[in-house]
Amino acid sequence: MASILFFLLPSCAEIVLTEVMFDPSGSERYDEFVELYNVGPDTVDLEGWMVGDAEELDRIVQLEGGTLLPPGKFALILDSGYRGSSTTYDPLPPDALLLTIDDASFGKGGWSNSSPEPVRLVDPEGREVARYTYSLGNPPGYSDEKVELDGGDSPENWRDSVVELGTPGLPNSVSPQALLPSPYRGRVVINEVMFKGEEWIELYNASEEGVSLAWWSISDSDTLHRRRLPACFLPPHGYLVVGRRGYGPSSWPSLNDAGDEVFLYDDLGRLVERMAYRGDGTEGREASLERVNPALDPTDPHAWAPSVPDGGTPGERNSTFLEVIPTSASVSASPDPFQDRTIVTYEVPSEASYVRLWVFNPQGQPVRKLLEGAPSGGEGKLVWDGRDDRGELLPMGIYVLYLEAMDHRRQVLHRAKGTVAFAGRFTGR
Repeated sequence: MASILFFLLPSCAEIVLTEVMFDPSGSERYDEFVELYNVGPDTVDLEGWMVGDAEELDRIVQLEGGTLLPPGKFALILDSGYRGSSTTYDPLPPDALLLTIDDASFGKGGWSNSSPEPVRLVDPEGREVARYTYSLGNPPGYSDEKVELDGGDSPENWRDSVVELGTPGLPNSVSPQALLPSPYRGRVVINEVMFKGEEWIELYNASEEGVSLAWWSISDSDTLHRRRLPACFLPPHGYLVVGRRGYGPSSWPSLNDAGDEVFLYDDLGRLVERMAYRGDGTEGREASLERVNPALDPTDPHAWAPSVPDGGTPGERNSTFLEVIPTSASVSASPDPFQDRTIVTYEVPSEASYVRLWVFNPQGQPVRKLLEGAPSGGEGKLVWDGRDDRGELLPMGIYVLYLEAMDHRRQVLHRAKGTVAFAGRFTGR
């Protein structure tokens, strides 16, 4: 019978320190961790290896899945009490080797938050393989991460994590890999933003495949402090509302009323989407900003419009959604001619936030204001009953429907005209 041989190099293989969580936002007793990575070509058995500070070393032991670390994989060393006492980092990345220590805390009493300590990695022969002295000043919950995994442990090759809770068992948020394009661009989109009152952000899966949002993150313009999203599966064409209440991230970034930016990152820290807004985009209303169509560039202000209803449309199709994006404004009525009432239909391009719709008589005089600076919604329908603004029935004739589409500053972007014949009403004797 053929046998499979693993070449296990206990001390010469290149096992490196890659991340240290010394000041967790959760429990100091259960939520500290150390991350390792195998940059070499061979599988390494970490049985008998030790990790600790300058005063005490603790033996690394298996948590689940043994102690063999394949090349190109992360090992996550958790506090010995994490299982059963904390869920801060759950779900733990399935590709990471999960380990712990045979002591109640790392080193002598855990990693200090008041003075920097060296994190030491020692092989079974007692040789120090790696040493990194972490720097203080991180906000709680932000680890120290290595930039280039094989670049050594000098302070210049380490930075504060930009993601709350760090990146245990995943590529570091400060690594060059985080700058690569995300494969989720155009698939998961920022679909609606409520930046006033009870703030929230709506995500939408525009693809035909479900997407796991485990280890995704969001931020406002302060991209150095991203908030981790809880694990969630976003089904095809599904909505997810992320906010201060209910389905919330690790903390909330507090969107500025005067204007801000929203960023969405995938599980490897790659930018998926970003959008920016101005506070005057909703004219002071308690309205959200809705994406007119997921295919539009989110950085284009014209891709966004204030929601028609106050409070927005969280978890529902946007009130301003356009299936087909018109390139010009149009207005028409049906039936034409009409006797009792007619349905006036309009469409405006995505960059139009507000509409004005008036009716003029055959002499060119305005007789009815159907809409006056109303949120556009991209398209709309309304009823005209052949009466003027005073409620009086107008005489028979050809009437002009005049539409103006305006931006959020009420500057006219597009104009359109249509006609409809009012045949008058029959009155019985």
